[in-house]
Amino acid sequence: MKIYKFLTVFTPLIADQRPNVILLLADDFGVGSFQVNQADAPVPTPNIDRLGNEGVNFKDAHSGSSRCSPSRYMLMTGRYSLENKKERKIEVGREPHLGSMFKKAGYTTSIFGKSQPLKTHTENVIFKNVKSRHNKMVEWRKSLVGNKFDARKDDMQLFFEPGNYYQIVSEIHHFYDYSFSSGSPCCEINGFFENAQQTEPFTKWAVQRFYPEDGKTQLMKNAYVAAPFMKEETFGDKIQINYPRSMVAQASFDTRNTEQTVSSKLNDFIRSQEGSEAPFFAYYGLREGHGPFNTPERFRNTTSAGVIGEMIAETDEIVGKLFETLQETGIIDDTLIVFMSDNGAGTNYEPVVLEKFGFSQNAVDLGGENFKLRGGKGYQHEGGTRLPFMWWYPKGFRARTIEDKPVSYVDVFRTLADLAQYNPTCNEGPDSRSLLPILRGESDEIAGPKEVLTHAVHVAPQAIRIDQWKLIPGSNEFFDISKDPAELNNLYEVDWAQRIIAALRSKLVERMARIAEREETTNNGQLEICPSRFAHF
Repeated sequence: MKIYKFLTVFTPLIADQRPNVILLLADDFGVGSFQVNQADAPVPTPNIDRLGNEGVNFKDAHSGSSRCSPSRYMLMTGRYSLENKKERKIEVGREPHLGSMFKKAGYTTSIFGKSQPLKTHTENVIFKNVKSRHNKMVEWRKSLVGNKFDARKDDMQLFFEPGNYYQIVSEIHHFYDYSFSSGSPCCEINGFFENAQQTEPFTKWAVQRFYPEDGKTQLMKNAYVAAPFMKEETFGDKIQINYPRSMVAQASFDTRNTEQTVSSKLNDFIRSQEGSEAPFFAYYGLREGHGPFNTPERFRNTTSAGVIGEMIAETDEIVGKLFETLQETGIIDDTLIVFMSDNGAGTNYEPVVLEKFGFSQNAVDLGGENFKLRGGKGYQHEGGTRLPFMWWYPKGFRARTIEDKPVSYVDVFRTLADLAQYNPTCNEGPDSRSLLPILRGESDEIAGPKEVLTHAVHVAPQAIRIDQWKLIPGSNEFFDISKDPAELNNLYEVDWAQRIIAALRSKLVERMARIAEREETTNNGQLEICPSRFAHF
């Protein structure tokens, strides 16, 4: 395993007292996907439950957004990005992020799986005619819907050609010493890259096949990509509208086994760090929870929650094997594991899961009562942003469950910086608050603004939460979350609430204006400009 080394800017004197850090970010799992947060969830999750029961389990934690790209951007950078758009990108050398922070702190850095929104770019060594790919996609689209179809710009990513590929921009360029990544079958070639190099050539023409293998769809149409492959370019069935029917793949690639491959590389990396004087940071972006729902065949029909249950079961197995590796290498007591999900379960399939299996991933046990949360991925209600947030580090954190303290994924940056004994500049994690006083049991209060802001792509782009009060200005909704976590009682028109609503609205407008000015002035943190009005609290 080749580890790339960059210049270390800052190295603490007592490095061996700092923990290794493993951040596990699942994809589209809700707060109640796991039994530790919802006792009646149908899939046993003993290993994930261990993270919550032996660690600090926040049950009122929120992603920065209810959509994947902006949620992951805010997690990685510790900066709010609340503008009304779906996608975000971390450009090389622009935004400071977790990888660059840990690198400066003297950690060995690694990243696995889904690295969105780090900007990467893949090229075929020979075939670089992007326009040709685009024209092929346009012709295919016309054959389906007629000449009036207006091809999207991102269609240029599809219809690749077989051959040798490399990443001309990769995770390595983002301050990671080691990377093992996999592209999404929706828009990229099907296979793996290790440190920007293909793990094997992309020589096979592939098509989507219906998943599960028996073709009995339980939720929505899903697909997998695997052998047998085609001798020439072949159009398969149109299974999902945004997934191509023609693609290239590595000969050994099977989307059903993606997480088995990636998680084994994470465990190999951990073993490679035995005896290292420097602690490590490992970021693992799992695709578990996100469509197309794929797992190894041995998981088929092993749960009472269909393919969603199988993905939950595989995720729990991955966490269990991670525990085994940490125990085997003797570093389990010196390692922090943070477990999260980027946004709530999708509203396109969550109702079907509830109807077929009696299971809501966007439900949570609070105060001995179960609450089915409104909304889901893409929306401002609790089902979209309230998510699993577990910090497992028994050596440093006393086990406790916290149900009534609203915290944000944006807070991860400063919390981990404090653990790494790194002092961020004014442009590093500027909106992030350190949760260490809570994690260490020193205080239930943390320094910084009390408000938690969230972003969504449907109906209302921004919302604000202070203590129990939540305002969604775009939909004229106001809730007391302490009494109504399911958001069934809208208090927006109630007389006594007007003063609180006005104060929240004013705070949101003021904070948004300050963020916008800061991001424009500093180019999203690239420029080290630190006027007092941008100073970290």
